[in-house]
Amino acid sequence: MKYFIIHSFTLGLLLDFTGCLSADRRTNQIPVAPVAPSGIELKVLADTLISVSWTDNSENEAGFNVYWTEESAKENDALAISNAPVDANIIRFDITALKADTEYVIWVTAYDNKLESESISATATTNEKPVFTIKAMSLNIYGWATMPQKAATYAQLIKSRNPDVVGIQEGVDDWKINSKMPTNYRNADALGSALGECWDQNYQIFINTCKGNSYISNRRFDLTDGPNATRTGESAVINNKGMHYAAINVHWDHESGGVRVANAHETATEVNSHPDMPVVVVGDFNANCTGFEVRTMMDEAGLTLIGSAGIDCIIARSFTGISERFSGAPSDHPSLDAELTIGI
Repeated sequence: MKYFIIHSFTLGLLLDFTGCLSADRRTNQIPVAPVAPSGIELKVLADTLISVSWTDNSENEAGFNVYWTEESAKENDALAISNAPVDANIIRFDITALKADTEYVIWVTAYDNKLESESISATATTNEKPVFTIKAMSLNIYGWATMPQKAATYAQLIKSRNPDVVGIQEGVDDWKINSKMPTNYRNADALGSALGECWDQNYQIFINTCKGNSYISNRRFDLTDGPNATRTGESAVINNKGMHYAAINVHWDHESGGVRVANAHETATEVNSHPDMPVVVVGDFNANCTGFEVRTMMDEAGLTLIGSAGIDCIIARSFTGISERFSGAPSDHPSLDAELTIGI
C-alpha cells in the first residue's frame, strides 16, 4: 500500500491522523464537504454590531461556522475568531462586542461531522462610536451697572453663540440682604424675557429648548456667605433628547479667600450629588481657574478644566471639550463657552 502526503489549504478533504487520504470504508468513496453557502450579506446595526446572513445551499450540513477578524489582520488565521457553531438551517448570526469605526472581514462555511465547505466572505465597517454633545456658556452680566437696560444686548450675544445651557452671574440681588437665600432675580428675569422663545429659565440657569433641552429638576444650594454678599449656587438636571446631564452655576465670594475655599468644598459636594451623569460647572469663581480654590473643588469632585477666562471658568466631569473666550460687553467680564462631548 502506498501512502500519499497531501499538503493543501483547500477545505473538503479528510485526512486521517497519519496524513493519509481516507475513504468511507462502507462506500469506498472520499467524503464530500457540504455545499458552500452563498449570498453573504452584512448589515452594520451599531458601532459594535454587524448582522451576517447567507443562503443555505446544502441539504446535509450539520451547521455553519462564522469567522471574523479585523481587515488589517485578515491574512493571519490565528487572529480569526469563530463563534460557537450555528445550527443547521439557520441563516443569520449577529456578531457583537466589535470595535467602533473598524473594518472587519467576515466569512461563513458549512460543515458536517467531518468536513467544512469552502467559504464565502465580505467586509464591513462598524459605525463610529456615537457621541453626545452640548454647548455650555458662562456670562457675568454685571447686573448692578448694566441691567436691566442691557438685557437685549446680552440676549443677542447668547443667541449668537447658540448654547444649550447658560449660567449667568449677577442676575440676582445678593448684596447686603437679610435673607439666607436671595429672593429678587429681577435682572435674570429681564434677560429671560429678552431671550424669548426657545429659552426656559430657572433662577440664573437658562436652557435652549429649541436644541432639545428640558428641565428634569432644579434647585439652589447654600454657599458660605462673604462679608457682604449672600452666596448661593444653582443646580439643574437637564434632559437632551434622552441624555441627562447636570449643570451647576456658581458665583463665589470676591472678598474672602477662606470663604472661597468653603465655596469650593460646597460646590464639590453638589457635583458629587450627581454621581451617575456628566456634569458641567460654570461661573464666576473670583479666583484664577488654575488656582488653589478651583483646584480644590476639581480634586474633590473629579473635574477637569475645560475653559478659562481668568476667573470665569467652565469645568466638567465625564465631558471633554474645547472652549472659546470672547467679549461679554457691556459686562466688565469676558465671556466663554465650550463644546462638550461624551461618548455614549
